[in-house]
Amino acid sequence: MPGRESFQGLRKSFLENERQGYKNAVANGTKDDFVMDVVRRFLKRFPIDLDDDKEPTAKDLASVDDAAPDEERVAPDPQDYAEDQTGYNIELEKFENVTKRLEFRAKQIARWFNYRLNKDDGQKGSTKQNGKQKKALDLNDPMTVFTLRLMGKDAARPRKSTDYNLWANDNKSAVEEAYSAAGVKSAGMDLKTRTEVTRKLFAKESESVRKAYAQRAQEEHEDTIKQWEEACQRPASIAPESHQICIDGIATTMQPALDALAEFTGMRVTLLAGGPEPAAGGRLNIIGRRTYNHSSLHSGGTKGPISLRFPEAEPEKYHNQVIAAFSDFLRKCYSREDCQSSALKTVAGSKLECIKDKDLFYTPATGENYGTPESISQGPSNAQAPGTAQASAAHAPATAHDPAAQDPATTQAPATVSSQFQTSSTTLNTSSSNTAISGTAANASSTKPSVPEAIPTSSSIGDSASHTKKSRHKERRRVEEGVVSDRGSEAQAGEHQTEKHRCETARRLPQIPSVSSPPSPDVSARSRSSESPTPDILTLFRRSGATSVPSSP
Repeated sequence: MPGRESFQGLRKSFLENERQGYKNAVANGTKDDFVMDVVRRFLKRFPIDLDDDKEPTAKDLASVDDAAPDEERVAPDPQDYAEDQTGYNIELEKFENVTKRLEFRAKQIARWFNYRLNKDDGQKGSTKQNGKQKKALDLNDPMTVFTLRLMGKDAARPRKSTDYNLWANDNKSAVEEAYSAAGVKSAGMDLKTRTEVTRKLFAKESESVRKAYAQRAQEEHEDTIKQWEEACQRPASIAPESHQICIDGIATTMQPALDALAEFTGMRVTLLAGGPEPAAGGRLNIIGRRTYNHSSLHSGGTKGPISLRFPEAEPEKYHNQVIAAFSDFLRKCYSREDCQSSALKTVAGSKLECIKDKDLFYTPATGENYGTPESISQGPSNAQAPGTAQASAAHAPATAHDPAAQDPATTQAPATVSSQFQTSSTTLNTSSSNTAISGTAANASSTKPSVPEAIPTSSSIGDSASHTKKSRHKERRRVEEGVVSDRGSEAQAGEHQTEKHRCETARRLPQIPSVSSPPSPDVSARSRSSESPTPDILTLFRRSGATSVPSSP
């Protein structure tokens, strides 16, 4: 009776959808990275504190964001439990238990993938051995040659085939019969038993046959070494198809190298790679890794509970300055003709399996990014990078449509009147209830001059908090009973017609906006009354401060 499976329900469905990705990761050597990424996404949907027999709700699954950073786990600090060591021990035990469960779950998922991969292959050997058997060294593959040069010649130097293995390839039926007669019960291929059977059969051949196969193995090895050295030394292919194969393999090949460089140097590493991409019609692209959604490859991050890589820690500066500057550099390296000539002649992805790779993240170069007319997706040459529009607007000079740029007089906010007060540039509405003035100017010998009636106070020109309603009413009566004198009567009024009266009068006046064309100060009250029934408030205000002061009772 088969045992109970480790994962069931939604957990099993999630892992089943990742099996093909695991096979691809095994083939390109990124199995460990792939498994850890699956574990990370698995725990987002099925937290470690969720019982195995319980399923998450649809709402919980819909709220999962794989791109969001995970919360950093922090061990309890003994200093936080200085007076309660028992509480610290309890929290530490909980933390260690969760850590063990997380490690067990990661190993459990890795075993689940490995078991099903071996079962699909019909073998029980290690995945590493299967990969060696399946994948022969292809010296015509540009990515293989690139990897050989990166790792060094000795890293992947071809091995010499044995004489009995060459003989087994020419005598498969005899080897299969002997292997079946050996009574192997394992479901997969038992390589040890098969090798022993092949050696025994080959030893029964004549000496001349054995020497012939030994000579053949030596000759084939010499030919393979010659081809291998030529492949390692010849210039790289400039065909667009070869370029695209290597472009699609940059992330999986260079990321381990960057990680090792960061580990052994203690530094932070960033790799910028950009240029015309054949599969994109020759458009200038900057390549990154899709896992991070960045237009470059990085290793190492910031300190703190959440480690951020370069583009995550400085997103604005990175995209608006670094990428923009690198894009300008690329346009100095490639002309439009270079980009268009590098485009694939066929439809993108029609004959190239590598173009379907999902591990890359492409960022088009900012500004003009060239490419063929039918496949290009370029923006205007004067397009601004994100975040630069505000800065440009902030430093842009005033245009002809800007009223402040046309009429400097309108920008002068407060205009000084009688050296006492400042007014705004808002147009005054003399018919308003707040600024209405009753009465008209008349003959001073027969009629008392008009005085401001019910003029409200204004805090913008210095209304004192201690100026009570009673004192304002008293001052108003004093103004109504007095007469408005001319410039000569001001001298007769004496020392009590001082700055105090001007300031108190000013406290009762509202804000007085500046008038674009104020009337001439020498216009008499009689002539002004014939032109307008309501006197100009600015002129009256000036007169109250310079030529007319309310007299004391």
